[in-house]
Amino acid sequence: MLGYVTRYEAKQEGYTHVGLLFGVAPIYCYFEDDESPEDTLVYSYRWEPIGWFVEPILIGCYWFFNVFSDEEPELSVRVIGEL
Repeated sequence: MLGYVTRYEAKQEGYTHVGLLFGVAPIYCYFEDDESPEDTLVYSYRWEPIGWFVEPILIGCYWFFNVFSDEEPELSVRVIGEL
């Protein structure tokens, strides 16, 4: 399938976990350990067209519902398990 990343390919690229972006879009992710106090999340979609079509809609809706909030918005990722 066009743009589909298998678990084996994801492991070879260094991804360690499986998760959901905004509870909808399936992703592979890992936490990059850097000098900052918080770890940086690096993620990639299991199927790349999700990034082309769904991500702008999800981030747009997320921004719209959180723009009037006093809290700083955070990216919503739920880690489901390890690869």
